Amino acid sequence: MSPKLDDIILRFVDGVASATEREQLQQATRQDSELQRRLERTRSIVAGLGDLEVIDPPRDLVATARAAAGATPSRLRLGLLLTFATASAALAIIVFSLVRAPSDLPTSTPVARMVASAVTGDVTHVQQDGERQAAVGDIVTNGQQLTTGTGAMLTLTLARHQFTIDEKSSVEIIDTSLGTPSLMLQHGVARVAAHAGTVESRLRGLLHRVVVTNGEAGLLHDQSRTVVTCIAGTVSITGPQVSEILITGQEMDLRSGSAPVASKSELQLEITSTRAHGDTIDVVGHTNPNSQVWVNDELLAVDEDGRFSSNVPVSQAGSIEIRARDASMRRQQTHVTWDPPGQKQTERPLPHNEQPIETKWRWQDSDDR
Repeated sequence: MSPKLDDIILRFVDGVASATEREQLQQATRQDSELQRRLERTRSIVAGLGDLEVIDPPRDLVATARAAAGATPSRLRLGLLLTFATASAALAIIVFSLVRAPSDLPTSTPVARMVASAVTGDVTHVQQDGERQAAVGDIVTNGQQLTTGTGAMLTLTLARHQFTIDEKSSVEIIDTSLGTPSLMLQHGVARVAAHAGTVESRLRGLLHRVVVTNGEAGLLHDQSRTVVTCIAGTVSITGPQVSEILITGQEMDLRSGSAPVASKSELQLEITSTRAHGDTIDVVGHTNPNSQVWVNDELLAVDEDGRFSSNVPVSQAGSIEIRARDASMRRQQTHVTWDPPGQKQTERPLPHNEQPIETKWRWQDSDDR
């Protein structure tokens, strides 16, 4: 890492970085995971120094100095030597505290165990010695990563705090201390709950920090949007040119820079039209803004009005699956089977625990078929 970026990190942590420097650092951390970890280590060091106990000087310091001034030369030299030795030892301790790893820093909060309290489906647990399938009871520590596959879900518990990771998501554990436990959402959807105290979440490639106090928040993070929603309590968001507090029922897209808005009361999903076009079927639909949509496992772009579209190859059109989810981990989905042109599309039955959505479209032959 260049000395210039090192200086920018220090200025950013001190809160004196310029807007240009913050933007430069944000772009650099998106491309360099090691730089992101260095930024987090610097933050941890500064936080650790803030927890050090402040010691007042002795009340008789002046009297001691005056007594030393009236002492014999030999005693004076001995006193100065002892004072110099004490100051040197104190300086050495401070320097050692600054350069050693953040995990070795003294902390005023006990380190608790974060455990996997619920595991459903394919969840990969990446540790220093390799990766394996996560299981209930696994101990999760700082620096480890967890990734959920299709249909999977993971819940991490630390005391009375919970982190729930939805399917097709990935997180890195930042801090498992009881003071302010935190994780980084690399992509996907997660819910964080602080039932007594605060928890913190960070976002891959961004410098924002999301802190939940005695409440619950939902996070959605992908290449096009980063959405934070306050499910309960209060959620504070800080970052480059952002300082917001969300209350229950509000959400905010950090990428757009727009102000907080009221969250939708429910997640909607509607297929508005389809059209045969060459060897593909054009599927067009509508959902809530700030949500994600898949068509046959392809993640689609959803515009600011909630519209989306996809070109499904005819070879895959025998089973079209449309799924949506939002930052609160609410889900909607529908399965549609494809029949020959001119016939109405029929909906495939869903599992008993899923609510079907009525499809509202028919096959339409294009002019060139």
